[in-house]
Amino acid sequence: MFKEQTEKYLYRRQYVLAPHLIDSFGDWKHIQVSKDYFLTAHPDLPVTVAHCQNRSLYLLGYIIDPYNPCFDDTQIMQDVIDKSKTADDVLLHIADKCGRFVIIVKIGDNFRIFSDACGLRQVFYHVDKQNSVWCSSQPHIIAEELGIKINEVVKCDLQKASLFKTAEYWYPGNITLFDNIFHLTPNHYFDITFRKFIRYWPRERLNPISISECLPKVLALLSGIIEGAVHRFNLAFAISCGFDSRTLLAASRKVAKNIHYFTQTAKITKDSDPDVLIPSALLKQLGLKHSVLVLPEKLDEDFKAILQKNVFTGRVAKGLNAVSIYDHFKSEKKEIVVLYGNCSEITKRDRFRFPKTPKPLLSGAALAAMAQMSHSSVAINEFTKWLISAKKLTKYNIDILDLMHWEQRVGNWGAMTFSEYEMVHESLCPYSCRRYIEYMLRVPFKYRTQPEYKLHHEIMAAIWPEVLEYEINPAKNRIKRRIEDFLYRINIYDSIKFLHLMFYKRFK
Repeated sequence: MFKEQTEKYLYRRQYVLAPHLIDSFGDWKHIQVSKDYFLTAHPDLPVTVAHCQNRSLYLLGYIIDPYNPCFDDTQIMQDVIDKSKTADDVLLHIADKCGRFVIIVKIGDNFRIFSDACGLRQVFYHVDKQNSVWCSSQPHIIAEELGIKINEVVKCDLQKASLFKTAEYWYPGNITLFDNIFHLTPNHYFDITFRKFIRYWPRERLNPISISECLPKVLALLSGIIEGAVHRFNLAFAISCGFDSRTLLAASRKVAKNIHYFTQTAKITKDSDPDVLIPSALLKQLGLKHSVLVLPEKLDEDFKAILQKNVFTGRVAKGLNAVSIYDHFKSEKKEIVVLYGNCSEITKRDRFRFPKTPKPLLSGAALAAMAQMSHSSVAINEFTKWLISAKKLTKYNIDILDLMHWEQRVGNWGAMTFSEYEMVHESLCPYSCRRYIEYMLRVPFKYRTQPEYKLHHEIMAAIWPEVLEYEINPAKNRIKRRIEDFLYRINIYDSIKFLHLMFYKRFK
């Protein structure tokens, strides 16, 4: 089936910004964004242009205004450009928006490109030998146009890392496997005029707030984002038994009956998986329909070929997820947009992966150990470079490991995941909203981490307390869970975990 529709699915929802028109993509859209640069975009990638005097914005993808959920892309972007006298103003007025987008800003001599808060619609960039800039949704598109080859040394080095032996690998820092083609990290923009990437967040200190101060702000954002998505899209919701999707379920209360809820699972675990059993029971009690999607055991070869052409680093596991969603919803008259709970751990700290660690003990090697990349010298070097700049940000009341999850894991692993899905469906992550992240990070750490995750319980209780009547993330080993909870409470879990990562797991 996919082989017959290669033209539809190949490079779906992708783009190239280049110093000349790219005519090798058939009927793609062509837009001149400046005297020297042209945008080429796949027909299924929405492109919205907003002008005001000598100021222009180009939106690739979609954007949601939680305070005006009925606004469409054109209304939102026109409102932003009308309010923005400078390029920095654009960043300010985008902060409370959500979506999966890239924005090109052309205001006077300022010419820059950046993406949504979590970088879920990716930007890869390259400066060629003529000092011209290339930007694209995938690095290999640039590489193929310019004849750039894979750096086999970097590839072999990364494959030494234990993470690359799993189905959930991701690339460290802002590197790609191609020399001088880089990935734009969240919280940065690329200045096309001056050919450099620049950090734009944070700019001011995140002063602490209480849970009671945080609640109404984040509830308005999350519920407004989901309401806006339902207003515009045929929305499906990938739900599990975890905190991330349960919080979003609570936030969806106002429009819950207009959403398709589903859970994906393997055939062998269909009748025993808590991620299936708990949402099924909970949603039934709430009067909502829930579907169980069984993952195929093998990826269709035609689909796999297109996936790996679309996403240079495409992973089979993500392809299986995408195919099962396609098969389940293919009879829908309108294409599905799938809501996911990714990115929540930026503010809901998982100390199993990133244990609380004193600043002097943080190093490139320590971050590589936390990322399961200890055996890669490339990864250690990339994390070391990132850490030099990140350590300067603690003056803004930023936890380095929260930022690590945001800019490194979510910005690389999460962004790659959504790119792998876009061949079949568009995705939405309500947590990819800068203002939401800021409010949550301002709440003291102890309220947004193990063992209670008090802030997240309070969010759910405030908007839809019935969602808390079923267990969240039940422990497979309850004795082990009790021991871990005790270690959290007496403040020695993190030290034990850090030593385990650095000395046992690293050399095992």
